[in-house]
Amino acid sequence: MTPLKILPADDIAAKIVEHFKGGINPLDFGFIYRRYDTPPKANPDRFTDGKIYGYRAQAPFYPASVVKAFFMVAFLEQVKEKNIILDTEDERALENMIKISSNDATSYVLDRITGTHGGAVLSQSEMEAWWEKRSWVQRYFDGYSWPEFDPIKVCHSTFEESPYGREQTARDLYGSNSLTPLAAATLMHGIAAGQMIDPAYSAQMMGLLSREWERDPRPLEKGEVDQVRGYIAQAVPDHFKVWSKAGLTSVTRNDLVYVEGPRGQAITIAVFSKGSVCATSMQFLPTLGRFLLDPVA
Repeated sequence: MTPLKILPADDIAAKIVEHFKGGINPLDFGFIYRRYDTPPKANPDRFTDGKIYGYRAQAPFYPASVVKAFFMVAFLEQVKEKNIILDTEDERALENMIKISSNDATSYVLDRITGTHGGAVLSQSEMEAWWEKRSWVQRYFDGYSWPEFDPIKVCHSTFEESPYGREQTARDLYGSNSLTPLAAATLMHGIAAGQMIDPAYSAQMMGLLSREWERDPRPLEKGEVDQVRGYIAQAVPDHFKVWSKAGLTSVTRNDLVYVEGPRGQAITIAVFSKGSVCATSMQFLPTLGRFLLDPVA
C-alpha cells in the first residue's frame, strides 16, 4: 500500500508552541488541514487526494465528543438500510447529540445503532456477545478499508462523569475510543463532499453540523458553553460559514471543522490535543485557527 503523503506543518506547530511559551508542548497536540479553491462537493474526491498538511496527524488521541460525528454517520447508515425506522425521538436524539453535544442523546443513539444498552456487569460469555453487537460502528468503518481509518476505535458512548457496569468493563477490556486528526478530517471531508452514505444523507449531516445558530456575539453566561467560543469557529470571519463538531474534557480540547467562504474557498481542519493546558485554554484553538485560516480568508 502506498504511504499517505502528508506535507509537514511543523512551522505552524512551532508558532503555537512559541505563542503559548512554557504552556503547550510539541507533543500536546496534532492537526491536519486541506485547503480548497472550490467546495469539495463540486469536485468530490478523497481527502488524501488533495494537498494535505499535518503535524502529528496520524497520532492517536482521545476524541471526546468528536466521536459523535462518526456515530451520526453510522446511525444514518442504519436508517438508510432500514435497520432503524426513524421516529421523532431518534430525530431529537440525533440533533441533540451533534448540536448541543448531549451525552444522554449519544448513549441513546449508540444503543439504537447496536441494539444494546448499558447496565450491570455481565458474565464473560454474556460480555463477549454484548461486545460483538456493541462494536458495530467499529466494524462499519473498518469496512471502508480506507487506510485513513485504520487506527481508529469508535465503540464507546460519552458520559458526563464516567461509564459504569458493562460499559466500564468494555473500556477495561478493549480500551477507550481513539481517533487521529487524519481520520476525523477524512470523515468531515467526506460529509462536505456528499460522499458519506450518499449526497442526501451527507446534506442532512451538514445541516446538523452547522454552527451558524451558535455564532452569537453576546458573551456567554456563567456556566454556559457552546462549540464556537474557545474553538476554531471563533476565528472564522463573519462572512464565512462554518460546520463543526467539538470535543472537550478536563484533559482534551478537540475540534473538527469545515469552513467555506463566499467565493467557494474552503478548508477542512481537525485538531486534537491532550493535557490540562490545552483543555482549559480558550485561546488555543482560535489561535491555531487564525494561523490556518489566514490564507483562506
